[in-house]
Amino acid sequence: MPELNYEMKNLDSMWTRIAASNKIEIVCAVLEDEIIALKKQTSSDNLSALITILEDRIKELKPHFHSHTRPFNGTPKA
Repeated sequence: MPELNYEMKNLDSMWTRIAASNKIEIVCAVLEDEIIALKKQTSSDNLSALITILEDRIKELKPHFHSHTRPFNGTPKA
């Protein structure tokens, strides 16, 4: 597996409790880490648009953090 050239602070902070986290929390942590990495790159209109899209997606997902419904928790039926 290739080494990452940046830290994933949000994902790392939840790694020890990842089994207790729902899928939405994990997705948001990864998206937040990607935004941090993108902001460190050369700025361009395309990157700014991508960052905005990712930030909007996080805002959309955050209300579902503590949802008691856990999708994908088991074997899907055929």
